[in-house]
Amino acid sequence: MKSIINKETDYAIRLLIKLVQFNEPVNMNYLSKNLYINRPMLIKIIQILKAKNLIFTKKGKNGGIIINKKYIHINIYEILQKLGNEFDVSCCNSFCGKCCKLKSFCMASKLFNECKTLIDDKLQQVQLKDLVYENIN
Repeated sequence: MKSIINKETDYAIRLLIKLVQFNEPVNMNYLSKNLYINRPMLIKIIQILKAKNLIFTKKGKNGGIIINKKYIHINIYEILQKLGNEFDVSCCNSFCGKCCKLKSFCMASKLFNECKTLIDDKLQQVQLKDLVYENIN
């Protein structure tokens, strides 16, 4: 079964959750080890998040990655949008330009639309800071 959230977006969210815990730049080796993300993938995720202005990077002895403080209270739905990971539960609810002729009375379509609404609502309710792990390095 195909995931709604792709691997890169999953890693990006985990990285942001980890960064919320720190008020200073975090070393990339620490992040790679503690998030179980290999270094090349972590570099790719960092580049994506930096391009979206969600994080900053700092070079040098005290360098590392730090979250953009204005996004500490961002919700997961907004992160998905910023990362371009918008999704639909079913193709009959997507905006692909081809509207199904059955949509107006199809009960399956209505069910899928309700599911999408529930998922969106939940993702809008949860902020990064709500997902911080307790008692984990």
